[in-house]
Amino acid sequence: NTPVFPDLESVNRLDQSCANLPTTDSPQLRISLDAASSSCLVAQVNPDRLQQHLQQGNDLSGLQVILQDEQGQRLASNLPPQDLLDLSTGDVQVLPEQNNIQLWQPSGNLPTMARWFQSYYVQDVAIPDTPWQLLALLPAQSYVLTLQNRYLVNLALMLGIALLALLLSGTISRRLIQPLTRLAQLTNNLPDRVGEGEVAIALPQSSAQEIQTLTANFQLMAAQLAAQFQQLQNANHTLATQKEDLQKALQNLKMAQQELLHAEKMAALGQLVAGVAHEINTPLGAIRASVEHIAEFLNYHFLQLPLFLQKLSPEQQDQFWHLIQQTYEEKPALTSKEKRKIRRQLTQQLESENLDNADSLADTLVDVGLYENVDTLLPLLKSNNQEKLLNQVYEFSSLQRSTQTIMTATDRAAKVVFALRTYARQDHGGEKVKANILEGIETILTLYHNLLKRGVTVQKNYSELPEIWCYPDELNQVWTNLIYNALQAMENKGTLTLEATHDQNTITLRITDSGKGIPPEIQEKIFDPFFTTKPAGEGSGLGLDIVQKIIQKHDGKITVVSVPGETTFQVILPIHSEQKGA
Repeated sequence: NTPVFPDLESVNRLDQSCANLPTTDSPQLRISLDAASSSCLVAQVNPDRLQQHLQQGNDLSGLQVILQDEQGQRLASNLPPQDLLDLSTGDVQVLPEQNNIQLWQPSGNLPTMARWFQSYYVQDVAIPDTPWQLLALLPAQSYVLTLQNRYLVNLALMLGIALLALLLSGTISRRLIQPLTRLAQLTNNLPDRVGEGEVAIALPQSSAQEIQTLTANFQLMAAQLAAQFQQLQNANHTLATQKEDLQKALQNLKMAQQELLHAEKMAALGQLVAGVAHEINTPLGAIRASVEHIAEFLNYHFLQLPLFLQKLSPEQQDQFWHLIQQTYEEKPALTSKEKRKIRRQLTQQLESENLDNADSLADTLVDVGLYENVDTLLPLLKSNNQEKLLNQVYEFSSLQRSTQTIMTATDRAAKVVFALRTYARQDHGGEKVKANILEGIETILTLYHNLLKRGVTVQKNYSELPEIWCYPDELNQVWTNLIYNALQAMENKGTLTLEATHDQNTITLRITDSGKGIPPEIQEKIFDPFFTTKPAGEGSGLGLDIVQKIIQKHDGKITVVSVPGETTFQVILPIHSEQKGA
């Protein structure tokens, strides 16, 4: 019967009693019997009988069974000690997902197969209610041989399957692949052959019905390709004819566009004719008047000059030539107000010197430019010949003014003619040239000078602009349209502001007028072709459309901002542009 221990103290006394019993060399089992008397039963185990029992139960080849106590001392085994495996000579590792089974492999650098042949599977099991455990070691060699045999069987099976597949592929090649190869050779370059009229495909008879069907389909396809090829040739011929017609139409359209552009340019030039004629007639009239005055001087005063000089003393002659030299000196131009002020001062000064006809003398001195340092002229002005002497000085001064007038008028006429010629020229080169666009704007202002001087104030805010690659004559047409529209919007009275700025990549020009402005509802339409707000016969509606196309041709942009009393057209042009024309 199992003893019952009433408390923990009794158990401790019994354990101490069993522990104090003498030990023997043979294994012992000690069982406590009575807690009250502290008695203990000791059973002696015979190792030889236990070892015989283990040896009788060994049915597995190479199996090692070892019984050992809790200190690891061997109590019994199924093999002699010298045949047992020493676990300390190798490494033990736990096998995953196995019930307390470990793998032992020998230490050292051994080949893989040698290591596996010397490996053991190890399992230890504790014996219940005893301090002993049973250790079992099974060689892994038999399992490795089994896996090796299975691998060899699988390899032989795979080689057999590969050989069978090779035999089958040879048979299929003879019955299927070879006819297909011959068919591929016959259909090589089929499109070129169809184009040459060859559509028949002759293939030797084959035992495969599918090959015969495929051959027939290829023959049908070749016939269809021949028909489609003929249709394609006809279509190509038609397209070539249409392309030629389109090219001619495009060329005619380009010529019409150039003619339209030139016609619009000539129409704008027609608007300038009256003003240009006046601009040329004005300097011509000044030249004519100056020439008549020079002729009169040469025919009368120049012939009378020797007689006049004989009547002067040497001192008076020196004074006369000195006065002539002073009149030829360049002096700043005086306004009418400044002349009136100087004339009053001279009159007062001459009257203070008690000179007769002081008003007439003051007028003459101002006209010939001798209004400075008058004190040095008083002796001459008080002489008896002062009137004749001043008249001769006046005539020489008039001669100098006439020559200056001719030079100024000639320059003005040449400038107008140059501007007109620059504007009217037509560039047929089709290539861009390097130009400063401000020169083009100044050309247009010169041509419109007759309209501008009637009541338009021109304000110029120019920064120094770099030259750009452009079509100058086409840009001149842009400035012509924009400036003329501004003058019409102001009815030739107001302020015209021209601004020119630039940054690293672009040039920006703004043309602003003080006219009544553009209504918001038509601002988006002003660049449409044939749109105009002018009465019939006064505008074609192509001006701003052509302007926009020219700016786009230069890869630029034009915009408009308009409010009552101020309208600004802004043009932006790239500085870095392609040199060649489109």
